[in-house]
Amino acid sequence: MVPAYGTHTGSRLCDAHPVIGRGCDVAWFKVDGKFHSHPKRYKVGLRAMGLWVAAGSWCADQLTDGHIPAAVLPLLGGTRADAKALVDAGLWETRGQDGWAFHDWSDCNRTRPGHATGEPS
Repeated sequence: MVPAYGTHTGSRLCDAHPVIGRGCDVAWFKVDGKFHSHPKRYKVGLRAMGLWVAAGSWCADQLTDGHIPAAVLPLLGGTRADAKALVDAGLWETRGQDGWAFHDWSDCNRTRPGHATGEPS
């Protein structure tokens, strides 16, 4: 089972949205609007892209600064082959035996210190 969400307290995601709903501190994972046609995206299949999205959401929620521990990969429905495809495409980087990390996570997503201070992502 995937670890429980640590920041979402609303019954629906829109309940937690600061503009739409009551507002609570929800972690967000950003995906560029042009990602659909990015060359890196074309290098991996939909299965690996599904893992990329699920892992991004998990990292944002768990405040890992883009790090995906090896033990979490199967919990997100991914395989080592999916992770290798993401690494080969330049979307992830290998972190030894400990897992993987999103390439340039902090360029687009809030980091743990930024989340704690409320810094916009």
